Amino acid sequence: MFGLRMAKITSDASYFDTVERALYNTVRAGISLEGDRYFYVNPLEVWPETCIEKSSRSHIKPVRQKWFDCACCPTNVARTFTGLGNYIYTVNNSDIFINLFIQNQVSFEIDGKPVNLSLETDFPKTGNVKIRVKADNVHFTLYIRIPFYADDFSVMINRVPAKEEKRKGYFCIEKTWNEDEIAVFFSMKPRFIYANAKVHHNCGKTAIARGPEIYCLEECDNGTNLAALSLDTGQLPEEYWREDILGGIMQIKAKGKRLIEPVEPVSFSEKFTPRTEDTELNFIPYGLWANRSPGEMLVWVRECK
Repeated sequence: MFGLRMAKITSDASYFDTVERALYNTVRAGISLEGDRYFYVNPLEVWPETCIEKSSRSHIKPVRQKWFDCACCPTNVARTFTGLGNYIYTVNNSDIFINLFIQNQVSFEIDGKPVNLSLETDFPKTGNVKIRVKADNVHFTLYIRIPFYADDFSVMINRVPAKEEKRKGYFCIEKTWNEDEIAVFFSMKPRFIYANAKVHHNCGKTAIARGPEIYCLEECDNGTNLAALSLDTGQLPEEYWREDILGGIMQIKAKGKRLIEPVEPVSFSEKFTPRTEDTELNFIPYGLWANRSPGEMLVWVRECK
């Protein structure tokens, strides 16, 4: 809500980079795919064996809860989803801003004349967006947000490349509109992000992002003891569309190492010479974790090369 209000005041798209990241990660993770269970906190690492009652981690749950004694989270999630239209578009006088790439149809009134917009996309599967405008000689400026991760952002109007004009993170198109079609293209390749060294728990660790989505490891895809895994950042990860899980997701596979657990049942020893084996790491969007079998989850992974 803060990002929305600041974007309205400043017409600066960077606020919606944060809004989008929150929507696709923390807000989406807060509710189950069925829409009937909730998280109160959004941890970046879960080890269920330590999330026990009367411990310092008892507030962290490996599964979503049906309800809470203080039930502000479920109602706020519902309010956010039902109010998404306020985030997708904002209007300032005769300017229309497209902030989020969510499929929809909407009507506005500019200078007393109707303007109809429709937005078609399969985002975040791809960065292909089709915008249709229906109006009758209505002059206004359309602002299309350029996401911070979209290095190859391009726009075509009626199949003709649009002249590039950018203002505060938006691609601007000022014209008299009738029946026009806009095609927006940008790629969303997996990328590594790194923790600041001052964040002690994540120092020397990395995570994977794709578009606005942060990715995580789950035990059901990678086995137990996720802390024993390390991510090879010297090799580019690969993405695969999986229609068969979680309603359809872009899964990311990356190369890595797994520490081989010693046989001795002690916590430390001079004999524990670290040995590793090659392994494949399977990442899913963080916003969809804990919708299958309960187990460990990890976002920040140790780095290896």
